[in-house]
Amino acid sequence: MEIRRTFGLISSGLLGVGFVAMALITLLPAAASKLNRLGYYSVCSYAPVSTVILFILSAVFLLIGYGVFYRASTRPFTSS
Repeated sequence: MEIRRTFGLISSGLLGVGFVAMALITLLPAAASKLNRLGYYSVCSYAPVSTVILFILSAVFLLIGYGVFYRASTRPFTSS
């Protein structure tokens, strides 16, 4: 069971960090066919909206990973 918790904590952390990286990439200037909502050409033409959505997804994965896997692994073992 400890391996499953460790894998869950690592995978949710990696997903959370990956979503933060993707959110920052959407703001990078790039050659594009149309302006984004902030007024410049970037990787994503829906830059502020997609960035906020990716930051929210990152927070969700990090909070779920912390709440489900980390807190569960630090609880003392009790048998019923």
